[in-house]
Amino acid sequence: MENNPVKIENYFFSFFREKLEKEASRLPENADDIYARSIRALMDNDLDNGIPCLIDAAEGNTTASYLVAVFHIMNPYLSDVVRTECVDLLKKLADTHYQDAMYALAFYYLADDSPEQDDTLAARWFGEAARAGHPLGMYEYGSCLLAGKGVQKDLTESARWYREAADAGVDLAQFELGIQLLLGEGVKENFPLGIHYIKMAVDNGHPGAMAALAQLYYDGRGLPEDKKLAYQLYRQSFARGNGKGAYGLARFYLLGEVVGQDYITACWLALKAKPMMGPIADSFLRKMIENLYSNARENKDEHSFIMLAWLHACGMIGDDKNGTALEMLRSVAQTGDMLARSLLLRYYPEDQFPETASTDECVSFFQKMSEQGHIWAARELALMAISQQIERSKDEQLELLNRAAELGDLILEHEIRNYLDSIKADEP
Repeated sequence: MENNPVKIENYFFSFFREKLEKEASRLPENADDIYARSIRALMDNDLDNGIPCLIDAAEGNTTASYLVAVFHIMNPYLSDVVRTECVDLLKKLADTHYQDAMYALAFYYLADDSPEQDDTLAARWFGEAARAGHPLGMYEYGSCLLAGKGVQKDLTESARWYREAADAGVDLAQFELGIQLLLGEGVKENFPLGIHYIKMAVDNGHPGAMAALAQLYYDGRGLPEDKKLAYQLYRQSFARGNGKGAYGLARFYLLGEVVGQDYITACWLALKAKPMMGPIADSFLRKMIENLYSNARENKDEHSFIMLAWLHACGMIGDDKNGTALEMLRSVAQTGDMLARSLLLRYYPEDQFPETASTDECVSFFQKMSEQGHIWAARELALMAISQQIERSKDEQLELLNRAAELGDLILEHEIRNYLDSIKADEP
């Protein structure tokens, strides 16, 4: 079940589009009745013709009636009178055991901004949809039972409905059931079966399941330890916007496992993980920074000096208000360290620091390091090009971006997309 507040119109927009697309795929090519014309017009976003035809087709057509009700409810400016009429229509359809109407009605009562918000009624209609055979209704009812939302908490019943939904192909349920089986919540602990369901969810594209399976491979729990596969699964999870995927990747980059150690990427990923992971991601960031400061102060570790300055310069850990990190970087640069000298050129005004490398020296250094497989060097070289710190043609800029991407740079993936979008925008 969705944990974040979602408005009625957002729920119902998805219901409308999904049903519309399903109906369009079922229409015979030669169908030309009023219902077929309404569906085709709506698929073309022609509301002026599609909605009147759909209303006319609703007489005696259950699906058309459902679409009319859902379309109007998703309107944020709907009058109370029309909303009541549409909800009454959904109730009538639900009373005839029309599964989609039961499911939509449950979400009407569940939505935070519903004028009739009622968790008990939401759970009741999810249950009705589940018993009528609606796969997502089974999943949502299982979630209500798991959380005790609108119904008495019952982990055993929750697992039963999750299994019904999972076997019907719902990836959300496959993932939740897999976790319950791993933990023995509501069911007897069964690692092999739990992994089976999690793998099913992964095959269906569930990002949370990807992160969970990655952790199992990383730890070697119930599966052979395989950190390379764990890394790839975390990448897939993160690519789909999952915070646990970002957090899992951050650990790889911090420890230098599978990929080269890269504090910048580790910090960036931890920040990406914060919306989902919250205190855990904050703790990760805090410990990383504390360890760097400790190594810099107590052990006079030059690498830690450089990393702290780099993180501050990139804006990853806030402003370096007292200039401590910058002074650390300068002290290392004064010893002739090429990375420190190059970073001064990249991030600070060149005329203020005599220790700064020349542009040619900097480019040569980053080029050499990137050829040796250092992701951070390939990234810095690409950023120098796209920020026009060094002159490169568009093709050369793209080549540098792709080089960094080939080495596995996550930060620059969005830069490549933005670059390609800018090229398209410039095309006549």
